[in-house]
Amino acid sequence: MVNQVRYRRPVTLLVLTLLVLTTASCTAAVVRASDDWVSLGSASVKPNGDYDVIRVNKTATYDKLQLRVSLAPVVFKDVKVHYVGGGVQDIKIGQRLPAGGRSRVIDLRGNDRHIDKITFWYQTPRKVKRFGRVTAFARR
Repeated sequence: MVNQVRYRRPVTLLVLTLLVLTTASCTAAVVRASDDWVSLGSASVKPNGDYDVIRVNKTATYDKLQLRVSLAPVVFKDVKVHYVGGGVQDIKIGQRLPAGGRSRVIDLRGNDRHIDKITFWYQTPRKVKRFGRVTAFARR
């Protein structure tokens, strides 16, 4: 019985150490993966329908875009990305994103992808009492 107790403690410590190291490495990997995304700006969404513009005016080029929703669900009607050079890319979201939801990762077309602004036509469902919030993220 004494021998069993002697061997349990080192095994327990070993298992706990491995668990902590595994958790720490997984957390570090998630933080590194999210560092690639840059917030371009946010807008509040009214229940009766809304049009908003997020002005970017960044000198960086981006190749991907993702919209993230918080506070309340948002129904997207139309999204357009306007580039500094004058081009416009129409983005079809065509869905309702719940609070905490994200759009698919959207490929930005062309070689010169300096974003000037992003325009939104959207609304929160009428039965929802809160305004939704949309934040645009881009990846280089």
